[in-house]
Amino acid sequence: MKVFTVFLALVILNTSVMVYHDDLRHYEKLKNDLSTEAENCADGASMYYDYDAYGEGRLEFDAGQIEILSDQVREACMEKDLRHLIKDLKITVYTRSSSGSENVYSDGREDTLKQEYRQVLDDSADKADGQAEVAVFIHADLNDPFRQPFLRADHLDVFSIYGSSPL
Repeated sequence: MKVFTVFLALVILNTSVMVYHDDLRHYEKLKNDLSTEAENCADGASMYYDYDAYGEGRLEFDAGQIEILSDQVREACMEKDLRHLIKDLKITVYTRSSSGSENVYSDGREDTLKQEYRQVLDDSADKADGQAEVAVFIHADLNDPFRQPFLRADHLDVFSIYGSSPL
């Protein structure tokens, strides 16, 4: 009986570990997919310039293209979420032009930058004059991806920052 009890305990432990690893694999895949989409959006948005401002010698990004890109990123993120872990998705795009003006688009509409995003920008970007940059922040509210009752992940935040050299 003792051998059976030990064997049963090991089977339960092994099953729990295998379920945890499977859940973690899906969570990490979702995190990598969201990071890839944030990079694609930041890279794409940094290529679309406002041609009128560019003709005047300023490097500013095209707001219309940023809205289109953020919609495309939203669709791509939802397509890659095969286990339907994402409840809500918020995409915030921050742009700073070479003249120093800042714009924030949250889900395609102008918005203000959240304090925690501002801190990330201050920590990661050098504030050189004339430096234009695009930053994309993706916040996803999740259905709990872990099946164990003692593990919980209710949101996921990823970001990507692309800069352009001064003119």
